[in-house]
Order: sequence, then C-alpha cells, then structure tokens
Amino acid sequence: MISSPDSGHNPLLPKDMDPVFGKNRETALCDWYRSELEGMRYLITIVILTAVLEILGSFHSRKELGRGNDETVTAESLDALEQFCEGSERCKVEGQGKSERTFIMVKPDGVQRGLVGEIVKRFEQKGFKLVALKFMKADEALLKEHYADLSHLPFFPGLVKHMSSGPVVAMVWEGLNVVKTGRRMLGETDPANSLPGTIRGDFCIQIGRNIIHGSDSVESAKKEINLWFKNDIVEWNLTSSGNIYE
Repeated sequence: MISSPDSGHNPLLPKDMDPVFGKNRETALCDWYRSELEGMRYLITIVILTAVLEILGSFHSRKELGRGNDETVTAESLDALEQFCEGSERCKVEGQGKSERTFIMVKPDGVQRGLVGEIVKRFEQKGFKLVALKFMKADEALLKEHYADLSHLPFFPGLVKHMSSGPVVAMVWEGLNVVKTGRRMLGETDPANSLPGTIRGDFCIQIGRNIIHGSDSVESAKKEINLWFKNDIVEWNLTSSGNIYE
C-alpha cells in the first residue's frame, strides 16, 4: 500500500517526485508513471521505424531494383515489399512503373543471315515498343566512337572492320526495364555461354559473330541512342499497352 502524505517519503516514488507540486504522493506517482509510459511508447516507435528503414534499405541495396547486373532479387521479394508498402504513397519500389529506352543493333552477320525479322519479332512479342529503326552502313568514325571503350583491346581493329563490312539495323526499343530485359533476351556475349531461348543461344556459335548488340545500362543506352539517332525518335502510343502492363 502506498504510504499517506504524513508517513514520510514514499519508497515507490523517486525522491525528486515528492509532492512539491501541490499533489499528494499517489497523484504524483500516477503522473510520473504515465510520463514514463509515454517515453517508452516513443522509444518503441523509434525502434520500429528504424527496423522498417533497415528493411527498405536492404531492398534498395539490391541492384535488381533498377540498376546494375546483380539479378538476385526474386519476384517474391518484390511482392513482399509491395505488400509492406501498400497504402503508403511515400514508399515506392525503384524501377517499378518506369519506362526506359535501349539501343539494339543487328550486326552485319545477323543481317546477312536474315535474322532481322526474327529479332524484331522477339522484342515485339515481348511487349516492347519500337520507336526508331535505321537500315544503314556505318562508317569507321561512327563505329570507333560507338566502341571507344574497347579501343585499347587487340581485337578492336578487326571489330571495326567487321562492323563496317556490311549494313546494320539500328533500333531503339521502349518499355519497362527494357535495358536489363533486352540484355537477357540477347544472351551472353559469348554464344557458348548463352542459354537456349536467348537470341545468341539460338542463333550463334562464336563470339566474333554474335549477330547483335544491346546497351548494357540505362546510361549507355542514352549515349548510344544520341550517337545513332540524335532526335530521330518517333513518339507514339501503343494501344495494346493495357494488355501488357497492369
């Protein structure tokens, strides 16, 4: 039982909480514990919010969410994050609902083998939108600029010679995550490492005749599109997009 105001200091009440506020000890004790509970509630809230931010940070750190070559985040992970964020306009999965463009080029060996139609068909059947296309013969200056990052490698002269040996088909495709998906559709640079079902896995044997080029990042795509097409992009609405995207 809590002691009365006349019985001296209450051992359950901190000494600095003696009734100096014009209250008896019972009232002061209730007020003190109420303030302590409010403080605990605040700390618990902070802990929960910290845990939430750590979870979201771990998802953002996975490159699958819109950047890079790390392809380890699963559909289940995305679904779980979307459910966690449901109803919150401030929580958005990066890369979700973001349309982008990629540069795809059928090389001279692909043109000579009559694979242009097959390649275009695969991108169309996937659901991507064609916004630019050129059938052209690239000169050495354009090819050297396009492959500038490979200029220090010993096979560079042979690459430029091959790419300028015949016409190419340069294209720009648009759609959700089209850069990453396009690279998957192409397969590995070395056809021997490409899975069946990919373009190179189905149609190529050697790396020097791998028939197709695709941008490896959103940044590279922007540079390549500007190099090959500049402002020659056709803006149009794909009426079937409602049957492709949710």
